[in-house]
Amino acid sequence: MKKMSRVVGFTAGLMNMLIWAMFTFFNPYSSAFVGIDTALLTFFLLALPALFIMILLGSRIISSCSLQLFGHCRAHFILP
Repeated sequence: MKKMSRVVGFTAGLMNMLIWAMFTFFNPYSSAFVGIDTALLTFFLLALPALFIMILLGSRIISSCSLQLFGHCRAHFILP
C-alpha cells in the first residue's frame, strides 16, 4: 500500500510539472507569452515543490524496487 501511494504521489508531481509547462510555454487559451515574473512565480509555487516530491519519491521507489530485486542489499538514503 505504501508503494502504491508513492507511485501515485510521483505521478501527481509529474502531471503537475507537465501542466505547469503546458500553461507557461504552450498556453492554448492565450497567444501572448507569459511574462518572466509570472513564469518564475508559478515555477516556485507549483513546479518546484512537485520537483522535490518527484525526487524524494522517485529515489524511494527506485530503492524499494532494487531492495526487492537484491534482498541482501540495503539502501542508506531511504528516509524513515
